Amino acid sequence: MKLALAWAALAAHAAMGACTISGVVVDSANGKRLAATRVFARLGGKLTRPNILRLSDAQGAFCFDSLPAGNYMVFAVRPGYLDSIYGARSEEHTSELQ
Repeated sequence: MKLALAWAALAAHAAMGACTISGVVVDSANGKRLAATRVFARLGGKLTRPNILRLSDAQGAFCFDSLPAGNYMVFAVRPGYLDSIYGARSEEHTSELQ
């Protein structure tokens, strides 16, 4: 099974020097929201940068707030599922903005 990250909001506030990334983790096969999924954000997507971790809540929602402005790689990890990177494409699945 594959995770899908359904994004509820993505807002960057460069003028304030901070941003918020939030969304919902769902099962890509049936759309069921997935609680307790580890969601990571990494500034610049570089392996040398530390990950920021959030757990999705009972409705599958997560939020990273007060982040430094910049480009982030966001990915989700859950036992029993393939790891999912937002924006990654495969023949069968795509991530989509909501």
